[in-house]
Amino acid sequence: METAKNMISNEIERLNELIKKSENKDENIRLKNELLEVLFLINLSKTYHLSQSQIEHIFKIPETNTGYSEFRIINDCESDDPLRWAEVIIDNENVRLNENDIIIKFK
Repeated sequence: METAKNMISNEIERLNELIKKSENKDENIRLKNELLEVLFLINLSKTYHLSQSQIEHIFKIPETNTGYSEFRIINDCESDDPLRWAEVIIDNENVRLNENDIIIKFK
């Protein structure tokens, strides 16, 4: 059975060959974008040590009709009282999400 690394290498090689052979500008752009997506996913996986088997769900923040709204991540501190809740801070910044941002939930 082909390993994941071999499959990825083969896909990159296949896309590169198609790009070289393509004389259609639009097709060439589409193929280059597809190649960039593959490379992006590889980089994302390596940078954050992600594997598909670890991911339970990927959420996309929905669009709202409330104008420009931000979504915040809150630690409820095991309380139903909003006065006890604390906003999550990562790298000395409050985490603020916007419409169409994604959240990856691990298993």
